[in-house]
Amino acid sequence: MSDEAIADVSQLLDCLSQRLPALRQALLADPQAQLDRVEVRAGTRLLGKGEVATAVYVIASGLLRATATREDGSELTLSEFGAGELAGEMAILTGGGMYSASVSAAQDSVLVRVPRHTFERIVGKSELVVQEMSEGVRRRIARDQLVQGLTRLFGPLNESVLRYVEARVQWVRLQSGETLFSAGDSGRDLYFIVSGRLRALGAGGRVLSEM
Repeated sequence: MSDEAIADVSQLLDCLSQRLPALRQALLADPQAQLDRVEVRAGTRLLGKGEVATAVYVIASGLLRATATREDGSELTLSEFGAGELAGEMAILTGGGMYSASVSAAQDSVLVRVPRHTFERIVGKSELVVQEMSEGVRRRIARDQLVQGLTRLFGPLNESVLRYVEARVQWVRLQSGETLFSAGDSGRDLYFIVSGRLRALGAGGRVLSEM
């Protein structure tokens, strides 16, 4: 890579300074890193669900959109992410090795392509980088689950409604056998079951229903 190209990529990685500074530093400090500038036009698919993960992309500018296909064949928007965020990292970090959603450019975008072997090497060397990315991964997995759960219940929802709900939702995780609430408890909350199964019990432990 020429000095000019290195300088260009280094400048593009400035987008990571606030959210993922440790990753930025590790990428720039790795002498073996093969980083490429990629320009993607709006509407172009970058990653396909089920494809083997070959790279992670840093979004320097623009907007990407992750989508899934509903049972009726229509497209469901899972999330949108912009400058300073990553695309494709979950396929590598979670160990699956395949992209879990299709990702396309919602706007003309400029990206930095990080080959899988470079990303895996950096992650393997730095626990700080992994910790730095973990919250973003948890947040994206949670949002994907929320979107899919709500659309199963209510049908297609636009992005503004999803953002409204996402900003107000609180996640509850129960181990098998734990109680969510008991008869007589006061409550003003509504619960959506994203995964797992709940059981409503009556007097004497009689099973009334399962959800």
